[in-house]
Amino acid sequence: LQTAIFAVQLLVLVPIVVAVTGNWMVIPVAIAADFILNGMIAFGSSFAARRWNLLGALPYFYFLRWLEIGIYFIALYEVLIMKKFQSEIKGWDTEGRRYKLDNAALQDVAK
Repeated sequence: LQTAIFAVQLLVLVPIVVAVTGNWMVIPVAIAADFILNGMIAFGSSFAARRWNLLGALPYFYFLRWLEIGIYFIALYEVLIMKKFQSEIKGWDTEGRRYKLDNAALQDVAK
């Protein structure tokens, strides 16, 4: 849900604000504000844990966040548009999808 909200914020709300105001500087300001907010969260986490070396991971975390959004949209496209990953199993029935318990397995659990 967090990824979807972040994507809607940057891919829907920011373009609407740009279209209404006509100011393209909203885009870098929104990205900078997001980076600053992530920096504040990283600083608070480092302060609470008393591990200042966590601040060094901020650029990697920010890169991984954008990578996660890319993976999210690729997976969303594959599932919703290309209709991949569909199965014949419908509902909550797990018959045939779980390991069968035999007497040896049940004896191990009982010990």
